[in-house]
Amino acid sequence: MRVSKDMLARWKKFAALLLHEHNCRESDVTTPVMAWNIAHKLDIPREAYHVGLNDRHIETALRRIFPLAWK
Repeated sequence: MRVSKDMLARWKKFAALLLHEHNCRESDVTTPVMAWNIAHKLDIPREAYHVGLNDRHIETALRRIFPLAWK
């Protein structure tokens, strides 16, 4: 099972809105911990677990949403 394109797009949109709310940008997320904290604020893990995904799937999605966090 993989994160669907629709789900990834929705998570990316919600992450962008949360960052905008706090006057931040995607490039401000510079560590995996920051990316995971944002994911937890948005309840991404709960949604992912509900559809049968695991932490590796979530991390792959977070790597796509916040590529600078893993460089």
